Amino acid sequence: MVILSVSRRTDIPAFYLEWFINRIKEGHVLVRNPMNYNMASKVSLDPKVIDCIVFWTKDPTNFLKRIDEFSDYNYYFQITVTPYGRDIEKHIRDKNQIIHSFRELSKRIGKERVIWRYDPIIITDNMQIEYHKKEFKRLAEEFSGYTDVCVISFLDMYSKTQRNMREVNPLNITEEKMYAIAGE
Repeated sequence: MVILSVSRRTDIPAFYLEWFINRIKEGHVLVRNPMNYNMASKVSLDPKVIDCIVFWTKDPTNFLKRIDEFSDYNYYFQITVTPYGRDIEKHIRDKNQIIHSFRELSKRIGKERVIWRYDPIIITDNMQIEYHKKEFKRLAEEFSGYTDVCVISFLDMYSKTQRNMREVNPLNITEEKMYAIAGE
């Protein structure tokens, strides 16, 4: 079974869809090894070989314009929508437009093929647990009837994350606290 992840490394549907469509036309894509940049694997994009494509994005708008070009494939979407502003998500379009595109995609391909991701949950002095509860509820109401699944996760404090999030100043929370929040 071949499941193609497009892509957790970068938002291909939002920023590189034309490139990906060109790879489909060529019939393959070269994928670099993230641990050894000099190594690359050639992956067939033949719909007879690919069992499913998982698209990861924060904005499915571009895909909606080119959806018919993927009719030979089985695919579904994991779409991240959070309440964060441009201080955290610098290159994101207006959230209301993204919510509209999420709903349109769900209408066109079916809600069973659209998963909402509320992640990462970032706890700061200004974005406490109550803030996330309120925003999660608001977004859940926006997506009611357009998806059956929501995935949440908390910010992992890798060293690169710490460097990139200095201005936001995320608070460390224990795993026990994460489970308590997730259970509420």
